[in-house]
Parts: sequence; C-alpha cells; structure tokens
Amino acid sequence: MTRRARFLLAAAAANLVAALGTTGALAATTWTVTPGGGFTGTGTLTLSVGGGGGGLSCNSSIAGRLRGGKGPGSHIGSITSLGLTSCTGPVGLTWTVQAGGLPWAMNAQSYNSGTGTTTGKVAGLHLSVSGEACSFTVDGTGGSKDNGKVTFTYTNATHVLKLGKPGNLHAYNVSGCTGLITSGSPVSLSASYTITPPQTITSP
Repeated sequence: MTRRARFLLAAAAANLVAALGTTGALAATTWTVTPGGGFTGTGTLTLSVGGGGGGLSCNSSIAGRLRGGKGPGSHIGSITSLGLTSCTGPVGLTWTVQAGGLPWAMNAQSYNSGTGTTTGKVAGLHLSVSGEACSFTVDGTGGSKDNGKVTFTYTNATHVLKLGKPGNLHAYNVSGCTGLITSGSPVSLSASYTITPPQTITSP
C-alpha cells in the first residue's frame, strides 16, 4: 500500500469515527419532564386548505400524557384525545371535524434554554371534515395513512402547547366542495392550548 493510500484510508476511518460519535451524542440526548403524566387543555384550532386565507375554526379541547422523569425525546408523550366543536368557516358555514388515528405521538427534537421552549413533531394525524355539500379527510401521504405530521412547541413559562407549521398535511377523499378543494391540496393547521397541570420540559 502506498503512503497516499494509507493516508486516505486513515482519513476515512477518522471521519467515520467522528460521524459515529456525533450520532451517538444525538441519540444520548436526555429530556427531563416534571411532573409528567396526564394533561388537558382548551383552545382554538384552525384549518386552512390550499394556503389561502379564511379556513375554518373550531373550539378545541385536548388531552394527553407526558413521560415523567428523564428519557429520550422520542415518544416523550402523546395526544390521546382531541375534541373539536362549534366549527365555522367562511360566510358562517357550520362544519364537523373529527380527529382520528389517535393517540398521536409527540417527539421532542430541540430545546431553547433561553426561552424554555421545546420544539418537536406530532405524528399520526388524521382528521375528517364535513360541511354542507363538502367533505374531505386531512392526512399525510394518503387519505387513510394516519401519518400526518405538524410541528409542536411547548413553553415552560406560559404552559402553552402550540401545533402548526411546518407539516405534511393534505386534503384527500374530497367530495363536493364545488371544486374549491381538490385531492392533494396542502392543509395548514394551527392550534394553541394552555395545559394543566403545568409541565416543565428541559434538555441539556
């Protein structure tokens, strides 16, 4: 083996060790949740199809569970129920929205110690939406995949859990809707809940 070949082999090995070390460090990130356990909250959830304005808005209640103590960010918690009532859309039309695919997994990804805010993903979303002469489902990669995703943030100081962009939500199984909604149209979701009991989530 030539000197150049030995040098290139050594460099490749060093890069591999560094990459493995980085992966291990990410995998070993520890999250602390206090007190953990069940939580509930109330707020408002809004859906907008196709990136346009308006959309429909619902009074919403949420329930879930957070893993107490220390552990990985993966499946740090779950949303076990989502109630949606008094849903109204443009020109005062009434809608019915039902959540499916529950429980939805909560996966923590990053922590801002300056603001005390955890950011992550909620996965497993599915919604059924129906109104006068219009119905559709909201999901990720297919109408019955139950793999919709949205970003979540939770801020310790305010005890506010927010759901929203970015996500992978789209409309499917569209019926009626006078052509205003088509299968595959992107869907934006935003929601905000003040949860009880207050939770504190931190990560080094």
